[in-house]
Amino acid sequence: MSLLRRSIFIWGHFCCLGEMQEKQEKPASAPVGHGRENRIICPYLDTVDRSVLDFDFEKVCSVTLSNVNVYACLVCGKYFQGRGQHTPAFEHSLEVEHHVFMHLETLKAWCLPEGYEIIDASLDDIKHVIRPLLAPEYIATLDRVSRPSRTLDGTTYLPGFVGLNNIGHTDYINAVVHALSRVTPLRNHLLLEANTEGFSPLVSRFGDLLRRMWNPSNFRPQVSPHELVQLVDVLSKRHFHIGTPGDPTEFMAWFLHCLRTDLRHPPVTARPAPGKATPGAAGGEAAGVKHGRSGAPVAKRGKRSFLDPTAPPAQITIYTLKSQFISPQAHRNL
Repeated sequence: MSLLRRSIFIWGHFCCLGEMQEKQEKPASAPVGHGRENRIICPYLDTVDRSVLDFDFEKVCSVTLSNVNVYACLVCGKYFQGRGQHTPAFEHSLEVEHHVFMHLETLKAWCLPEGYEIIDASLDDIKHVIRPLLAPEYIATLDRVSRPSRTLDGTTYLPGFVGLNNIGHTDYINAVVHALSRVTPLRNHLLLEANTEGFSPLVSRFGDLLRRMWNPSNFRPQVSPHELVQLVDVLSKRHFHIGTPGDPTEFMAWFLHCLRTDLRHPPVTARPAPGKATPGAAGGEAAGVKHGRSGAPVAKRGKRSFLDPTAPPAQITIYTLKSQFISPQAHRNL
């Protein structure tokens, strides 16, 4: 066998070993703590830096830009693909000596380049930030019990009352998200992860954002809606484009329509609350308005998702002081 063929054979053999290691689920041998069978000791756990971890952004590899099989480096916070040989995560562990990684889907922690799984309860807080799982008992008390929480730097915040980052004139989206997060039936339905699995990406990302907003174990007092905003930009065909100001009422109408379409059993979006409304127009009566015996317009009850109130005409009042002037009266109850 020539030297060239031998080199190609050895290179292919190592690539196959890397792929086999990637598919292998059983962790490699690692030191096990005495008397604790459910813990695998890793000497690099003290290098984990929680202050640089941010899981609000799109989970794609920083090298290949792929969203398949992505790991987060718990030392620098960057995302890398794979853990087998010749993968970005494996090479990152060798180049900068960062050894602790966590899969963003399975939430399993791995030590690279050694390749064994880390089983340690000290990483549970990171798993809860990546994928918050809220108990039904906790969700049922959100509107009755106020539980202040603390971030890594000691900042006190209330779950649900957290800031949303403005990603280029997306404040109108943040306002709608905050408003919908206070609608108890809709919020409680989407806070359970089981109610968002198997639905459209919009339902899944909106539920994930709500769980991060109401997570009592956040590392920071603010949350970034980056993934939801990106998806809204794509689904609306750039109508609600990042960097362009938008109308919150228009966005809420579009957003609720999408949720109503995607959810098979929508708790609120398919049952708009009926309310009384007296049709009329500013400065006169609307055409087709029915009146009762007293001459007053009759209020009609109908199911409406939105009500566009028309402000009454400004009343003109003449004030007599040292000099007479005409001024519109201020309306306090609009």
